[in-house]
Amino acid sequence: MLPINPRSAGMKYSTIGLELAFSVIFGWWAGSWLDGKFDTAPFLEISGFGAGLFAGFRSLFRAAKQMQQDADLDTQADAAAAAAARGIVHAPDDAAGETTCTTEADEPAPADADAQLSASQERSDEH
Repeated sequence: MLPINPRSAGMKYSTIGLELAFSVIFGWWAGSWLDGKFDTAPFLEISGFGAGLFAGFRSLFRAAKQMQQDADLDTQADAAAAAAARGIVHAPDDAAGETTCTTEADEPAPADADAQLSASQERSDEH
């Protein structure tokens, strides 16, 4: 997995406010222009403002949904990295995709640092 650059992750969503504002302004402007063209003031101006508001908020909600999906993927990646650091391997059991967690080491981990050191020395003596 490629490392995530925090700057690029932040830049990905930095234009959401501008997108909302420009959608509303463009909708209002288009409605105002159409009102002048068809002499229907202020109906198309209000309709254009509403359409721009709808488009802007739709874009905002889509970006929020994408942010949530990115956050979920980051959480899953962090959990997998933490499990790998602890020596836990996730292996699928069957075709349904259920997983079993097993540790790579057969013996339990020692509780303190001295016991860990002696256990690693015993393993190196065996080899």
